[in-house]
Amino acid sequence: MPASCGMISSPLLCGTKQCPYANECIASLAGYDPSQCTAPPPTCPVGDADCSGEPSNPYTCGPNNCPYNTVCDAQSAGFDIGADCCQDTRGNTLCTSDISSVSCGPPGGKQCSYSNQCLADAAGYNSKQCCNAVPDGIACTADFKP
Repeated sequence: MPASCGMISSPLLCGTKQCPYANECIASLAGYDPSQCTAPPPTCPVGDADCSGEPSNPYTCGPNNCPYNTVCDAQSAGFDIGADCCQDTRGNTLCTSDISSVSCGPPGGKQCSYSNQCLADAAGYNSKQCCNAVPDGIACTADFKP
């Protein structure tokens, strides 16, 4: 197992839950063997429904964080909003740009990551539903020093 990981972006889905990791090194730090991981689909699916009359309500969906402007667009592309997507509040929210990452969602359920609690609040979460999170792109070493 590596002691630290580089910032190489080579996304993987690992285990029966298809947990997403930025690269093989980070997946191994999470306890996965390379044989338990696969690369996610390389592109974002596009649906064929006419969603032009739908109100803007942006989401990011799937392991590639595919952006969709409306619920209709995401669902037409084959995503389940509740299970596969997170509300994308970056473009329509007046929040500071400070980075104090949080991960929000029910215990043991789908977790959505936001750069700060303000963006999470705008997505409908509250501080009791969120935990501090490690920002995207940051990796910790495997050194254990109690």
